[in-house]
Amino acid sequence: MRVKTRHIVVRELMADQIPSRHYVTHGLDNYPAKMVAHLARFAIEEVSRKGELILDPFCGCGTVQVECLVTRRAAIGVDINPVAVILAKAKSATYDVAQFAKLAETVVRRAEARATFNYTCPPWLEYWFSAATLRKLLALREAIVATRGNVSPELRNLLLAALVISVRRCSKADPRSPKPFISKSARGLRLGRHFDSISIFLEVVEQMSAAAEDLSSKVTDAAPSIRTYLGDARNTPKRVLPGTIDAVVTSPPYLSAQDYYRSSKLELAVAGFWRPGLEHRLGARIIGSGRGGIKAESPTANAANRPRPVEWLRRVDERAAKMVMLYLTDMRCVLANLHVLLRKGARCCMVVGDSMMGGIHLPVHAWMIDIAEQEGFRLYRHDVDSIRDRRIPPQRQRHGSVIDREHLLFFSRRSSADGRAN
Repeated sequence: MRVKTRHIVVRELMADQIPSRHYVTHGLDNYPAKMVAHLARFAIEEVSRKGELILDPFCGCGTVQVECLVTRRAAIGVDINPVAVILAKAKSATYDVAQFAKLAETVVRRAEARATFNYTCPPWLEYWFSAATLRKLLALREAIVATRGNVSPELRNLLLAALVISVRRCSKADPRSPKPFISKSARGLRLGRHFDSISIFLEVVEQMSAAAEDLSSKVTDAAPSIRTYLGDARNTPKRVLPGTIDAVVTSPPYLSAQDYYRSSKLELAVAGFWRPGLEHRLGARIIGSGRGGIKAESPTANAANRPRPVEWLRRVDERAAKMVMLYLTDMRCVLANLHVLLRKGARCCMVVGDSMMGGIHLPVHAWMIDIAEQEGFRLYRHDVDSIRDRRIPPQRQRHGSVIDREHLLFFSRRSSADGRAN
């Protein structure tokens, strides 16, 4: 049965529940293309009830986990990017603000005592910071590392989150761009200017504390369980057991719209995650990034299985066509995995955007519906919402990937795997 598409404005529908994008901890970071809190709340309330367990396999900086906490749902978030996991854990945590502030002051004192040391870092990192700014950032990192064994992992993660949020505020890059980029305005305002990393770090700690108190005020009873894991949506961590998830709310990476590795490169390096080859080990594994050597299509991606728009694209840009087919193969793997994790009859909301490559419109949402139905899901609702302020770049890799609307695809899991299409 065909589902009628409904056009909505999520921010208006949820305006009474979420007064602004800075509500609770949502405004702390500028993680690229993060889900709008209004959309997360809308989807959560559509697919689940209080007390149920929700999974976001592409959790990013944790918007879904935060909204689950406020709406009394348990949540599990998974992301392949260590920076995202750090932010998601910190933003969805409830903690003793005074204890956090005291620990941050201890870290700052240790960092100030070591701010003149020479620290080892990737040579390219020096391009993005003044020498003094970078030394202080690295001194903060070493002081945070030194707390290991003396403080809980949760508190140490809060310190790392404060460091990660501070990085772009200290850099020469334009803070308005999701990827490190020295724009014309940044050249005038930021080049040649010293940013005091330690002062900015303390400002972030203060902002995190205020946001955490706001979040805690919304959680008046015992907080539901909120967990975040580093992992791959194609192969969810073993700690997430089959048949235990009540609902899924997620927004998979948009095809060629965002390079999450590049957008997080400075934070990965300052936080100590960067190693030679990370671009391949992490960047090429991020679904839809288009990084790495795309040498051959999936064995199933022959001409008979290739959608017509991809066949047109192949005539213009063969590599781009292979990238699209790899994306669809990856998403089939994700949906098959979700089918195993969800309980019978569970519901799922996937937020999907179409794309444009080589001048050819790619109806990603329609392909996602087809794949989901083949993997044991049934579409029961389809809403379309306009995008505003999602920090999605208008163009990448010579492809005009302007995404001005999002498709909210609501599925129910069929009662058995026998419902899958052959």
